[in-house]
Amino acid sequence: MAPRRNTCILLVDSDVLMLDLLKISMKGRGYKLVTATDGREAMQAVQQHTPDLILLELMLPVMDGVSLLRWLDAEHDMEIPVLVLTALDRPGIYDTVHGLGVAGLVYKPVRRKQLLKQVRQVLDAPLPAKTLAAG
Repeated sequence: MAPRRNTCILLVDSDVLMLDLLKISMKGRGYKLVTATDGREAMQAVQQHTPDLILLELMLPVMDGVSLLRWLDAEHDMEIPVLVLTALDRPGIYDTVHGLGVAGLVYKPVRRKQLLKQVRQVLDAPLPAKTLAAG
């Protein structure tokens, strides 16, 4: 299925190489891709572009991913679905991010096929991310 017209995805990671890899993985899919390298840039991008989906690394400078998730919940009631990108494999990370209403986790190293499948599932879901995570 083709993406909705003008679907905007915000890619947030402090690693510029990772951002490039994400852009390459999503290239040719019809998405408008916006990038940010820290939490404050991500906040500004959300306000400027109102993305349809955010791919968010938790370990960010200036404002970490968990703080950004809390801001999204307060300011946007988590109406923007978020897929968390992480290399963290700590006990409780799954519960922590799902408790904040994210739509899912994508573990690094990212597998292109898995990433695109999760992106498509989230974008096609008729319910907001908070409802999906609670269900």
